[in-house]
Amino acid sequence: MKQIPKKLAITLADIHQLYIKTLGFHWNVEDARFSQLHNLFQDLYEELAEHLDLVAERIRMLGEKSPGSIRELNELKRLKDTGVVAWADEMIEQLSNDYKSLIEFLKEDIDQADKEGDPGTADLLTNILRSYEKNHWFLVSHLKKS
Repeated sequence: MKQIPKKLAITLADIHQLYIKTLGFHWNVEDARFSQLHNLFQDLYEELAEHLDLVAERIRMLGEKSPGSIRELNELKRLKDTGVVAWADEMIEQLSNDYKSLIEFLKEDIDQADKEGDPGTADLLTNILRSYEKNHWFLVSHLKKS
């Protein structure tokens, strides 16, 4: 099997981990900025859900099965689960760090897709990369002190 479907399965697991974490933060955020953060987290997890579908479908287009169970996804993911987080700034910082990690992983995957002559995968991942760079910037901006 070529490396791209394997790398995409790992990326799918990482996106799923970030989706679950972001959804949990959306449910549990408490802060003077509640409405703003609640809505931001919702925007983030909704976009992550779209990316999950796109990546899983790309794996299928490449002729492989997409991981579809919690067990499979947990075995593949590189991002860590952190459990309950009490403070909004800690939530933002964790999401920011996870997006930063995903950005680096995506750059590696794009390079691999280019090496394997797979411009469709490279294009898909480049579009996701742009989105994650923007989301990382949004999150980091929330941590700036005036």
